[in-house]
Formats: sequence, structure tokens, C-alpha cells
Amino acid sequence: MTDPVLFWFRDDLRLNDNPALLSAVSSGKPVHLVYILDDSGKRSRSVGAAQRWWLHNSLKNLAEKISSLGGRLDLHVGDPVEILPAIVRAKRPSIIFWNRRYDKSSIALDLGLKAHFENEGIQVRSFNGALLKEPWEVTSKAGTPMHVFTPFWRAARLDYAVPAPVHAPHSLIASNEHTVGPLPCSLDELRLLPTAPDWSEGMATEWRPGEDGAHHTLDTFIDGGFYGYSENRNRPDLPSTSRLSPYLRFGEISIRQVWHSAE
Repeated sequence: MTDPVLFWFRDDLRLNDNPALLSAVSSGKPVHLVYILDDSGKRSRSVGAAQRWWLHNSLKNLAEKISSLGGRLDLHVGDPVEILPAIVRAKRPSIIFWNRRYDKSSIALDLGLKAHFENEGIQVRSFNGALLKEPWEVTSKAGTPMHVFTPFWRAARLDYAVPAPVHAPHSLIASNEHTVGPLPCSLDELRLLPTAPDWSEGMATEWRPGEDGAHHTLDTFIDGGFYGYSENRNRPDLPSTSRLSPYLRFGEISIRQVWHSAE
């Protein structure tokens, strides 16, 4: 049996323009897809109620898309420092893939996990799935980090062509079901939806979480409010903003996709 590779979904709940996922699929090996809900509060504030509702629906949308391509998304809850190594011990992937995150606690988490896995002889490959440029790619003429926004913006724009987004995989080869190690949860077992009371009816009417909803929202903005944005963005009586913030937060659309759509 061919060893699988493992892809760890985080703030990148999409199939299109997901460079780490595409690289995992391009290995030609079965891909074990995991998402870990970190509810520990050790590294960041707990996810708020509205975000939890959004996450439930985004994961549901993502899991359905993965299933339609022949794959499977395994959901877990707990501290990734404990959960991910346990999954790796059970599945024995040859390579682990993820897209980078850039807040201080996530960087520390990733560095620690990478060192642990590489010490075990397992490769870790990380990718930029969130930014137009990596932070270390924009520097002063002396090669030092920028401290003032205007010079940073000028340097960031200098002679730079944003790479075209990459397409979603055409198919996915699922790894074997779990037989040992931490068992995955069902989506309902993550307990993300409000129940007492269930106040989410207005959210469901107004929003459409998931990758398809993200692209619909972007297309609607470009066809409508985009060209009057500079004048109308301060008008609360008009639908003049992009409404993309939650989709970008959960990575249901990439900033490269937004950039090229707006060109």
C-alpha cells in the first residue's frame, strides 16, 4: 500500500488556488485531508458564536466538494500539538503539507511541529496561500524590514506581477479509513451551531458561507459596487462594500483570486 501524504486545512477552506493542497495532490499519492478545531484558547481567543456558525457551514460546503472529487475530510477537535502528531503516527504520511499563517502564535506552532516531524524523518512543506507577497520579500533598499506604510506600499508594488491563481484538483484519492489513532468527529460533534437559542436564521438569510458563496459575493461586488467604491464606501444605506471579509478570514477565496478578478 502506497504511503499517503497529509494536508492540514486551516484558514484556507477552499479547493481553488490552494497551493499546498495542489502540491499534495500532485504527489500522486493518496491524500489524507484533516481539519483540527483548536478550541483550547492557548494560542488565540476562542472563536466567537457567529464565527462558529460560519465555520460549520464552510466545513460542510468544503467536505461536500471534497467528497464529490473522491476524497474525504476528517474533522478533529483539540490541541494541534497533540492531535496532529497522533494522526501522523496512525497514518504514517511521507510528507505533510500546509499553507503558512503569519501571526506570532501560529508561526511558533508551525516551527515546533515542523521540527518535531522532521526529527521523525517526515518532510514538511509549507506554502504561501494567503498573501500577495511574503513579509520578508518587501524590504527597504538596505534590506531591512519596513516600518512606515507608504514606503512599504511603494516597495510592495514595485515591478511585481501577481501570479495567476491555480486551479482546484480534478480528483482526489482518499487515504484509508482510520483504524488506529484519534478518530475523526462528525461535523455536528464539533458543536459549532447555536442551539439555546438558535439565532442564526438571519445569518443564513443574509450570508452564504463556502467557496461558491465567496465567488458569488466577489462577482456581485465587481458587477455592482466596485466602480463606485471610493465614493460610496462610507454610505451605510448602500450595498457598496465587498462583503468579502468573512470569506477571506476563513480562506474560502484567496487574495490572488480577488486581485485578478478586479484587474
